[in-house]
Amino acid sequence: RFSGSSAFAHGLAFCQAVETICGADVPPRARALRALFAETERLRHHAAAIAGICGSTALAVATSQAALIVEEWLLLTGAVGGHRVLFGLIRPGGMMRDLSAEGRQVLIDTVRDVLRKLGGLERMLRYSSSFLDRLEVRIQALRAGRFDRLGWTVRQATTGRAIRLETQAGTEDLQATGVDPVSRADL
Repeated sequence: RFSGSSAFAHGLAFCQAVETICGADVPPRARALRALFAETERLRHHAAAIAGICGSTALAVATSQAALIVEEWLLLTGAVGGHRVLFGLIRPGGMMRDLSAEGRQVLIDTVRDVLRKLGGLERMLRYSSSFLDRLEVRIQALRAGRFDRLGWTVRQATTGRAIRLETQAGTEDLQATGVDPVSRADL
C-alpha cells in the first residue's frame, strides 16, 4: 500500500499494470465493480476535503456534520467492500469479492442519504456569513496574485508554473508560496 486512504486506487493502478504486462483480460463485471469502488473512494475523499475546509474555517458544527458524512462513507465501504478503506478488495484479473443484491441496495440508499446531507451542508455554508468571510480573504489573495498562505497547489493552478524548485533543502516551501527564502519578504 502506498496510501491507506487511497488503498483502492493504488491497488487498481497496480492491478492494471500487472494485467497490461501479462496481457490479462478482466471480466466486465469486475471492471464495473472496480469503477464503482474507485468512485466510492473518490467521493469519500471529496467529503473529507469538505470536512477539512470546514475545519480550516473554524466552524465546529459544519466540521462535525462533514465528519459524520465521511464516517457514513467509511461505514458504507466497510459494509459493501469488506473494509472501511477498501483494503484487499482488488486483485490482478478481477476482484476479491462481488457486490450482492443486498449490498447494492445498501449502496444506493446510503449514497442518496449522503448526497441529501451534503446538499444540506452546502446550503448551510453558502449562506453562512462566518464561512464566506473566512473564504473571502483567500479569494482576495488569489486575485491579488499573493500566494503566501495559499500553498503549492493554488500557486501551480493559478500560474501554471512548476512548484518543485531546485534549491537548497528547506527553501522549496518558501519559494513555492511566494516568499523570498533569503529575505523572507513577499515576492
